[in-house]
Amino acid sequence: DVERLRDAGERDMRAFQKYREEAGRTECSLRSSVGMLENALAEAVARLRVLEIQNLAERNATEELRVRNVSMSSHLAEYSKIAESLYSLAQNTGGNAKSNG
Repeated sequence: DVERLRDAGERDMRAFQKYREEAGRTECSLRSSVGMLENALAEAVARLRVLEIQNLAERNATEELRVRNVSMSSHLAEYSKIAESLYSLAQNTGGNAKSNG
């Protein structure tokens, strides 16, 4: 009777030891997974910061190009007016030269 109790106790101890070993492996695996996820998250955040910086640079470049475009459009309008004035002047001057000649 005592021997059966001792055998049952030993079985229980072996089963409990196996459970603890499995729990230890599971914990180790989970810690490893968490570590990999933390690294992946850190890399993603770093990449996001790089993309944000690139996006800001692109927005600044786009704004600079927009300002240049507005300026060039304004200059083009001025040149167009000057060209029209010169054309009108040339027409008037040419007409006067013909009537004087």
